[in-house]
Amino acid sequence: MLHRRPVVYRGLVKLRALSFIGYGFTDNSDFVVSPGSAGASREQVVRALFDHMFQNQKLWDEILLTQLTDASPNFEFVQRETKRKGYDVAAEKLIACPYIEIRGDFETYYGGLRQNLKHDVARKSRRLAEQGLEPDFEAITRVDDNALMELRELNRKRFEATGHRSFFLRDDRFAFLRELAVVFTERQRWLLFLFRVKGRLVAYHLCFAYNDAVYDWNTSYDLDYSLYSLGKILLKPVLEYCFEKGHKVFDFMAGDEDYKLKWTEKMRTNYQIAVRRRNLKTGLMKSYFSIKRRAQRTKTLPGISNPT
Repeated sequence: MLHRRPVVYRGLVKLRALSFIGYGFTDNSDFVVSPGSAGASREQVVRALFDHMFQNQKLWDEILLTQLTDASPNFEFVQRETKRKGYDVAAEKLIACPYIEIRGDFETYYGGLRQNLKHDVARKSRRLAEQGLEPDFEAITRVDDNALMELRELNRKRFEATGHRSFFLRDDRFAFLRELAVVFTERQRWLLFLFRVKGRLVAYHLCFAYNDAVYDWNTSYDLDYSLYSLGKILLKPVLEYCFEKGHKVFDFMAGDEDYKLKWTEKMRTNYQIAVRRRNLKTGLMKSYFSIKRRAQRTKTLPGISNPT
């Protein structure tokens, strides 16, 4: 789904942009296409979408498709349809997205991981057990208001201690999440993994489940347990659950943080594809960025330094 919104570049140029709904806080965006609808193929549907946008070009200055993954079945068609004459097109790699292909059994997968990861997980797990702090594991598919409030409280404590921001702490986004929880619970789209020590919530993974894939969307932990590397050791039971339940993919979503790369080497890439009309506003924006790039290159030339 697309919507039109204003985009302001450095306070100089205000463009009318067509972008995906959820722009700015979604890890993945795409067109929802149902192949075979009205006898049309996926390629024909994507072409019709862009035909409509280009026929109504007076309503926009740029099409800004952000967080579109190269794994999307629409990606090739989107690239093709944006390369029409008379427009400036730029495709930019935004961020890497690690994932695990779930094949075979968990023991075989886990046995193939690096020894230092397995030794660290075993050592930290023993340390928790020796101190009577071994967490209880629970996986639930019904996320109600009480569960969301508990997750919010854990994030609030972490924010107060470290300043770490969370989706849960913005009232507008939390209200949206509460509405979403009702729909996702009805459609069995949630997978919430909870870890408790003596009844106290110490960590969680809030995931979406769709089409045999599990999307690891949001996670947090109790800072009192930070020395135990909960994020690392608790991924083991999460992944073991996904193997046992027959899921095909565990998607870490956007970001190639080091802890993710310890569990997989597979990667997708999210792109931003921008299509701009050639008019006065986009020309001004293009000139601004061209001057800026030249100024940055000049600063790096030998013998040239910034004035003090």
